[in-house]
Amino acid sequence: RRDTKRPLLQVPDPEARLTELSAEREPLYREAATLVVETRGRTLQMLVETIVMKLPAPRCLFMSYGDSSINFELRVWTEYSNAQQIHSDLSVAIYDAIYAAGMSFPYPQREVRVLSDGNAGSTLRR
Repeated sequence: RRDTKRPLLQVPDPEARLTELSAEREPLYREAATLVVETRGRTLQMLVETIVMKLPAPRCLFMSYGDSSINFELRVWTEYSNAQQIHSDLSVAIYDAIYAAGMSFPYPQREVRVLSDGNAGSTLRR
């Protein structure tokens, strides 16, 4: 109650001062916030669900046709600090889902034929 390290609260009624400061700052906080979540009377699970539901939904975009593929890009929102782990987890989950559905990844194959140069007596040597 008697915190001496917060100069703005060194007044006779610190609680009243906190209420004043909150009222003054609330519009600024709301303007600067990218997400506002009411926490009063809500469990942690409810808060997490609310926040997750407000994040941009994942998007799957068609990017191009390959030689033997159709290329898509999956875009999801994540904090930059864990982006590599999220990328890895999603890649593994997609791989597992494809195989679980009975599909597989095509691999390019090339067929090489050796044609005769016209000399009946010639042979290939290694």
